[in-house]
Order: sequence, then structure tokens, then C-alpha cells
Amino acid sequence: MSSAPALRLHSGETVAHWVIDEVLEIGGTARYRAHRAGDPTDEVRIEMAPRDARDGLRLRREAYALRHMEHDALPRIVDKGELDDGRVFWVATRWFEGEVLSDVLRDAPMRWEDAASVFHQLASAVLTVHESGMVHRDIHPSKVELTSSLQVRLVGFELAMTQEELSRVARPPLGDLAYVAPEVIGDRNHHVSRADLYSLGVVFYEVLTGSRAFPAALWGDRADPEARMIAWKSRADALDPGPDVPRWLRNLIQKATHPNPDKRLPDLEAMVGWLDAARDQWSTPAPESRVIAQAPPPLLPQLGGIAPSILPPMMPAAAPPLPRQDAVNQPFPFVLAYAFAGLMGVVAGTTVGLILLMFMGLERVAV
Repeated sequence: MSSAPALRLHSGETVAHWVIDEVLEIGGTARYRAHRAGDPTDEVRIEMAPRDARDGLRLRREAYALRHMEHDALPRIVDKGELDDGRVFWVATRWFEGEVLSDVLRDAPMRWEDAASVFHQLASAVLTVHESGMVHRDIHPSKVELTSSLQVRLVGFELAMTQEELSRVARPPLGDLAYVAPEVIGDRNHHVSRADLYSLGVVFYEVLTGSRAFPAALWGDRADPEARMIAWKSRADALDPGPDVPRWLRNLIQKATHPNPDKRLPDLEAMVGWLDAARDQWSTPAPESRVIAQAPPPLLPQLGGIAPSILPPMMPAAAPPLPRQDAVNQPFPFVLAYAFAGLMGVVAGTTVGLILLMFMGLERVAV
């Protein structure tokens, strides 16, 4: 029986022409910080896993998905290869000193200006993914890395597929249900660009508010979580981060997170364009006395509502708020209003009549 492939390397050892500087993680996937031999400034992150194990398949899938993509907010593959007689697959990506976004949000939500800067980069990166013919399919805070200077990198491409690949797979795996678009939960092969747009909008909402829009803690691990989540999301309103955020940005989040894909923004290019239109507001630091400026003209009509306005189905919670009713269905207040208006008309008419009679009487006396 062959021994398991060795993934544990030490500082100073080499992988091809890369010298290991630091061990970042040892597990199913081993991660290292390394530099090119003879050039300490050329730094990479090396990931390696057993070639045919689950982590190895994931790593190979990511390398395949990223092979033709170039964007500052996407991992850039600079090298890859095999070790241990082909039993270990490794890939080297350009070094990025970032913290996982889900960890950043534990402290506090972001200023909306910072969030807009971050999501301008992310939306542009996802647009590049779509232009390559792929959809990411698993965008959530743990797949975003962020530096202290607000530079961004989107990672986690193990579920990325082209539309052709999706059509050939009987049951594609789902990403995190809290961020997956409702139409994808109902039809896994229906993951088009607007589904990635929805996921990005849900993350944007979380960054602005510090709260998850669809927290799993509300429904737990009961039976059929997919059915429960799709029912919840399908009945929820488009997300609204609230009055502390400028109207144009609230409008953008709503247009990205509408449960009906036909009522969302058409694509990531529209999201990038919307953020570009407001660049003057978010690209410069805001003084303490700054008043939120007028929003740029929205690209699409504004939606109303705050979401999620409901809790998951079958939860011991209040029902969704009822829509506003017509005046016909609210007779009491309107009857009072009509009665008051009629009374005021009678009073006004009587007053005018008395004045006319008074003048007519004066004219007779004068004659």
C-alpha cells in the first residue's frame, strides 16, 4: 500500500523554483508563502493537495477556471505543477496580504463610501468572470479577501462553471444557501449572470448593515433547508440597507437583490456603471460634517420596501406586512374626510350668502 502524499514542507524547502518562507496552513490543502529563488520581492501563495482527493480536485478546478482571467481583484496564477510522482497538485498565485471579509465584519459594518469602493472592484471582477464565459456561483463574505487599504480579491472558484458545463451536469452543487439566488435553489442549472449579481448584492447589504440578510440561525438545520430557503427568499422584499445609506446606493442594492430575476439589474456591467456614476461621492474621504449629497440619476426605477420583511416560513413569527389597501377598503377615515369637506363647503357657502344679503340691504337704504 502506498503512503499518503506528503504536504508538509518547511521554511527553506523548494517547490520548483519557489522557496518556502512561511507555513500558512496544513490540512487537506496545504498553503505556504513563498518567493521566487533569487528574487525575494516576487512573492506567491502556494496551495497544494493530493491530486485525486476532494481538495485536489477543487484546486485543479480553480486553476482551470482562472487560467484565462486577468483582473486586479482576481487571483493571478503564475505557476503550477505536480510533486511526489504526480500524486500532489500545486498552484502558485500572486501574493495578496488580505483578511477574509467575514472576519472584517465581526467588528462593525463598513462606511458606505468604503463599501462602495470595495464593491466597485468586486463587481468589475465578477464582470470579468462573466466575460470569460463563466459564472462564479458561490459569492459570499468568506470568498472575499480585503487589505487594510481596501484592495480586494475574490477567491473560491471551485464551483465556477460555464453555461455549457451547467447544462451537462445533472445536479450541480450549490454554494452557501444564504447568498444563492432563489431561482438557482429551485433550478440548479439556472445559474446565469443575474444569480451572481444577486449574491453580490446580498453581500453588499451585509457589509453596509453588519447583519446577514438570511441568517441560517433563524431556521436551523431542519429537514429540506433548500425548500425553506427558497420559500423565504421568494417571499422577501428586495433588500434595503436603511436610511443611513444614500438613496442612490439603497436603490442599487434593491435592484440587485430583487427575488424576481427579471426585475433585477440586467448584468454586472450595469452595477459597475451605477457605481461609476456616483464615484465623486464615494471615492474621496468624507469629513464628519459631510451631508449626503443628491443621488445621481438612477439607471432603473426605484423600488420600495425593506427586506427581508418576513421570517422563514413555518417560523413562530409575525406574518409579512400587508400591502397598502385602497381607499375603498378603508371606509372609516375617508368618510370622515368627505364629511368634513362637505361641512366646510356649507359653512363657506352660508358665509358668502350672508355677505351678499348685507350689501343688498345697504343699497336699498341708500336709495
